[in-house]
Order: sequence, then structure tokens, then C-alpha cells
Amino acid sequence: MVRPMNLAKSVLLILAALVSSPAFAFPAVGDKVTYSLDDGAVSGSITLELSAYDAATGNFSKLTVITVGSTVSTTSTTLNRADLLSSDQVNSILTNCDLIGGQLEQVTVAAGTFQTCKVEQDDGGYMNLGAVAFGVVRGETVEEDGTRTLIELTSFVNGR
Repeated sequence: MVRPMNLAKSVLLILAALVSSPAFAFPAVGDKVTYSLDDGAVSGSITLELSAYDAATGNFSKLTVITVGSTVSTTSTTLNRADLLSSDQVNSILTNCDLIGGQLEQVTVAAGTFQTCKVEQDDGGYMNLGAVAFGVVRGETVEEDGTRTLIELTSFVNGR
């Protein structure tokens, strides 16, 4: 049975994690990532892109495109630079992975092979954080009903 509500809920949880996850080499206009999404019944993709920056306010415009089957949802939100980690913070996560309760792990996904810090989540899922825009290379969330949603990086561009 297709569970679009479960997938939508998982996507929202993943988006929340991505907003607070690091962008590599300082956040920059043009940072763009695309992930595959799969919960075993429904699959799709999510693309995140920083499309503009207002130096006066320190805010980025973030475009999010979620595709599930033939349904495409596009939203634009404002994200403050302070909500994205700097490249120094990303490097610190990777260097001190064990101190933050994570485990260093080399991960191969469609976008390439990355050194990551795998951090277990409270819901039984995990996030593999690495040196890519928005910081997430792979992740999994687990719903209350046990449904698992896997995201994997399929492509990325570091902005300018």
C-alpha cells in the first residue's frame, strides 16, 4: 500500500535535519544537492538549492523541490547563514566524530564516495554527515509504525 503521508512526514523530518546540517566551504549561492528518497513503497527525490543571498540580513533563499511519482512540490524559504555550519564546523564534526557519539564511516552513494560521521538518531535512524553542500550524504528516518525512509545523495554542486 502506498503511504504518501508517511513519506511526506519523513521528508519533513529529513528537511528539518538538512536545515540544521552543515554546508561545506561556507554556505554559498549555488550550493545544490539532490537526494533519492525511498520508503519501500514510494520513491522520489528531493533537491535543495541556495538560490540567493542577502548580505544585509545574512539570509539565503532556499529552493526545495520534492518529487514523488508524478507529483512535484516546490517551496522557497529563507534561511539565515547562522543556521548553516561553516566548513570549519564540518571539519570539526569529522575530526571529532567519536566525541560527539558518531562513528567514522566511508560511504559510497550515486554522487561518489565520502568520508562521513555516522550519527544515530533518536528514532532509530541515522545521518551520515560529510563534506558536501547541506552536509548530509545519506540518512534514514524511522516512523512510529516502523516505516523506514532512506535518503541518499545522488548529485551535488558546491556554490561560489
